[in-house]
Amino acid sequence: MKLRVFFLFSCTLLLLSSCKKTTHVSLVENETHGTLTYHLQDDDGKGIPAVKVYLYDTEAFYQWGERSDKTYVDTMRTNQQGSVYFKDLNPRNYFVVADSVSLNGLRYRTEEYVQVVAGIEKEKSVKISDFAGTLRLKLISHYDYFTALRGLGVIAYPSNTAVQSDNVRTVIANAKLKGVTDAQGIVSIKVPSNVNYDFIVYSLTSNNLGYGYGSFSVRKGELNNIELYTHPM
Repeated sequence: MKLRVFFLFSCTLLLLSSCKKTTHVSLVENETHGTLTYHLQDDDGKGIPAVKVYLYDTEAFYQWGERSDKTYVDTMRTNQQGSVYFKDLNPRNYFVVADSVSLNGLRYRTEEYVQVVAGIEKEKSVKISDFAGTLRLKLISHYDYFTALRGLGVIAYPSNTAVQSDNVRTVIANAKLKGVTDAQGIVSIKVPSNVNYDFIVYSLTSNNLGYGYGSFSVRKGELNNIELYTHPM
């Protein structure tokens, strides 16, 4: 009886092990470095060429008594397929940044950590438009710091854009990141993440407007709740 039970138990283990999915990774024997291929793609999966990609080492070190968490390693431009190839990398986590990626009339900035392992050719594909978050603004009257301002137009624009009285109407007319406040004075605008934004608030029925409210940003996939105090328009 014990022999039969042992036989059945052994068969069960054999069946269970045969159902497991095994992934084989090709390693180079005695290799001490790794590589990273980084792909930038648009919404249709096509590569985005001529974009600068920056690589930083995240291993902290001390210089002149101060701690540094990131060290610049290399910069490359994506090829016609939207790819860059970094080779001879020490095995560790790296911080990868693709800056000023133009897509659908907007400028995106990717920021993420990628792990490189010795002897492995790491490949990472990135959909640029995934690097976005939401700025949720509530407009409140500057007179009583209480009343919600409904029905006002709001434009989000990069903080490094020079907005002045002689071009503010042009910025409004060409804006892609915009909305109108609801009955609670709230408007949500989806924007590229890791980019600093300022706002233009304007009346939909008159020439009244305001701008220069400060600099705000949001991380990928997150929501940033902001209260702005302004004059009723």
